[in-house]
Amino acid sequence: MPVTNAVATAVPKFINGAKDLKLYIQDMTHDADSIRAEFERDLQQTKALVNYSDNEFISIGRGNHELNARMCQDAHNDFVYKHAQLPQSSQVRQCESVVKDCLVRLEGLRKMLVNNKQQKKTTIKTIRRIITADINSLCDFKELELVCQSPSVVMLRGLIEQTKQNHKTVNCNILDQVHAIVLDMRTRHILMFEQSAQQTVEAIIQHADKCRAFIARCRHLAIIEYCAYLWCVKTQEEYCQQKNNYYVSALLAEDKGELKQFHSAIASSPSAAIRPMNVQIFVYERNEEMQQSEEKDVCIFVYELDEYLAAEIITDEAIQTFEEHERDAKQVWCEHQRLGQSQEEDAEDEDDQVWNYWRYPHDNNDYATAQEMMA
Repeated sequence: MPVTNAVATAVPKFINGAKDLKLYIQDMTHDADSIRAEFERDLQQTKALVNYSDNEFISIGRGNHELNARMCQDAHNDFVYKHAQLPQSSQVRQCESVVKDCLVRLEGLRKMLVNNKQQKKTTIKTIRRIITADINSLCDFKELELVCQSPSVVMLRGLIEQTKQNHKTVNCNILDQVHAIVLDMRTRHILMFEQSAQQTVEAIIQHADKCRAFIARCRHLAIIEYCAYLWCVKTQEEYCQQKNNYYVSALLAEDKGELKQFHSAIASSPSAAIRPMNVQIFVYERNEEMQQSEEKDVCIFVYELDEYLAAEIITDEAIQTFEEHERDAKQVWCEHQRLGQSQEEDAEDEDDQVWNYWRYPHDNNDYATAQEMMA
């Protein structure tokens, strides 16, 4: 943002009156608007956005990772609002407010300079009319030279000089205030406004990078989770036939069996996201009496997703099955949205959820339902 470089040349070095101050206010207003406009453009660049369409978060499994991805996108929108728009926390808004406040104060001082000059002219003009009327009234009785030396005329002329001096003092006092504000504007406020805009954009871009890395990780875990379920169906067939009341969860080993949401302070950088993930696969049996009991679902198997197990689970066939079901899910979702436009009242309860292919809440056994539909 090379705005401040132009300020020093565009603005007069010395402000001696209302005209110079008016030029300064116009230039600084233009520069502040330019910084704001460039800041808004920077916020709309691709690398500062985390903008995925709704059908990118469609779940064909349990939906936990898709929900995490959607919440991550919402977290970025909140981050942008907090740092770019919310006055209580946005450094850009605060610095811009200081600049605008200074410009308002300068405009008030400019009006005071104009009023002071007008009052001086009006007062002197009135005194001169009085002097002219006094001279005309005395010329019939005395010579003009004697009239001009009369005490009343001398006093009025002295009043003119006193008026000029008084208004000059007022003008100097006003300009002293102007120069103090201009000095702060040149050395601090505009620079802080520009720097805060740059720093905010950089922080938002870094946050967006972390969000995109987190969302990519969520999708990777969702694929692993889906492929792991298909693998469990094959390898644990006898158990699955006896107990359909189970589900599979793929989580990072560092999360210690918990589904962690996005947090910018601890989120991995994009470069860290490139490194291989240490993933654990958990197979849980649901507690059918969980509503009446405080006991959680029982973990019956835990697998470390090493290189050999990954080769067995994440096969081309499993990934192709995932992609086919995801493609079908998107088609169903589009149809669902089209019908939902004519039935908005019926769709209100689903607006804040990750839409699931099988139209079941995330805690229900989507996998078992899927197997029934595919049978």
